[in-house]
Amino acid sequence: MTIAGYNYTRIHSCDDLVDTDTACSNDATSNDTGDFKEGIASCYWTLNATGEQATFEPAAALDLSASPVRFWGLFSQGGLLENASDGGIQFWAADGANTGKWYLDGKDTYSGGWKNFVIDLGQTVDEGSQPSDSAITSLGVEVHLSAGAKNVPNTWIDHLWYGDGLLVSSDNAGSPYTLADIMAAENTPATGGWGVLTRFGGQYYCIGELRFAEANFQAKSSVLVFEDRPVSTDLMGITVVDSDGTSEFQLGARSGDAGIEGCVVRVADPAQTPKFFFEAGDSDLTRFGLYGTTLFDAEVVNLPDVNSTDVQVLNSSFETSGEVVINFTEVLNSNFISANSRGVRISDSDFNMEDCRIISCPIGIHYPNSGSYTADGLIFTGCSDDVEFSANGSDAALVINAADGANPNTYIVTGTADSDSVTINNPIFHTLTGVAEGSEVTYARTNETELYHVESSSTDGQVQYSYNYTSDIPFYITIYHLGYEPYLIDNQTLGSVDATVPVQQSTDPNYSNP
Repeated sequence: MTIAGYNYTRIHSCDDLVDTDTACSNDATSNDTGDFKEGIASCYWTLNATGEQATFEPAAALDLSASPVRFWGLFSQGGLLENASDGGIQFWAADGANTGKWYLDGKDTYSGGWKNFVIDLGQTVDEGSQPSDSAITSLGVEVHLSAGAKNVPNTWIDHLWYGDGLLVSSDNAGSPYTLADIMAAENTPATGGWGVLTRFGGQYYCIGELRFAEANFQAKSSVLVFEDRPVSTDLMGITVVDSDGTSEFQLGARSGDAGIEGCVVRVADPAQTPKFFFEAGDSDLTRFGLYGTTLFDAEVVNLPDVNSTDVQVLNSSFETSGEVVINFTEVLNSNFISANSRGVRISDSDFNMEDCRIISCPIGIHYPNSGSYTADGLIFTGCSDDVEFSANGSDAALVINAADGANPNTYIVTGTADSDSVTINNPIFHTLTGVAEGSEVTYARTNETELYHVESSSTDGQVQYSYNYTSDIPFYITIYHLGYEPYLIDNQTLGSVDATVPVQQSTDPNYSNP
């Protein structure tokens, strides 16, 4: 079992006042070997007046431009802390000329106990002047209080490091990793203590990237929440990569052709700026499954570039997310709901997506390349435009053949292709049965414009009109035969689904055939 910090670099372990491994020192009161999150101890301070700081001074300037700084903090000043918006708990960093401060928490948001804090030094400071995040010479924590606190230890810090998240590889003694396994590693001070993944109220919370590389992982009936923290938009997410064809990643379980026991992966707050990405576009994945799973408010979703029955999305939903790039993943009976812009991207005519619903998206499906595509059971509801064609070139063309109840209708051309470069073939069948052989049948709009005409019907008693549905059309049908009375079928509508109408013609008593 291998779980480690991803792009991990330790600044200070807080196991001693001077961390010889990283040549950092601080002015902590002492070490606490009874209360810590990583290693064997934490550092503690007595910060009992507003503006007092806990300080770390590296021997050489640190380049913190690539990854955020992380640390565990515990504060017992309680109600004396100022509110978060007033900088009750702050992180500061200096480059020798500029000192910037970022507001982290306060009495209105900090609920006590150990909490893992994450600071992206590239984010605009809340106070002071922006330091160069590639040349940090000192850093630490500062408290702002509404009144003086007791002269006792009240601030603990542990495991100061920078990096992007957690790296999970291999498997768990032959079994898949679970989120509980990762949490167990997190909660083992001797080998964990990164603070990337926490658990509260039965839900998992993540601050950073969970990267699965040549790993075997499965989660069922779990909720994973990416927290709202002041970090860059590309920090939070899940990545699944594979270089040797051994990776297996699965959310939920498969029962026959259905996805069950699914997971929910989401942001904490739909209004938060850092969303999360779901990056699994690797072409070497052995097994991949999203079964009965919901991704809510993902910024980017890239599914595997693999055509295999072991690479699937079944009965899952992508809600208020960015464009879902399905590549060659088999996607069945799934929903794409209220996308931020585009619901789905289909780039190759050999895609494998059927019986899905695209609901209330600005753009339903985005086709960036020319070609002929079959829309099999793809149902569009409430989209501003069902289809976008973005290919370039005056000869670029897109043909969509609807099948099995699919109903693509509206489209937009955003590339340099001609405005009429999109053809949607959506054949709907209106069928008459029991028509006397040799009958003359005419379909006409209510304004009497002819739609379809059969001069003499066949012996099977069936007349079938095939049309390309774009919108409902009111119409009527007339049927004439020398041996039967004229027959009128009025107040009909050509709609988006097949229809069958039985006919019962009456013989004409006045007809004579000498």
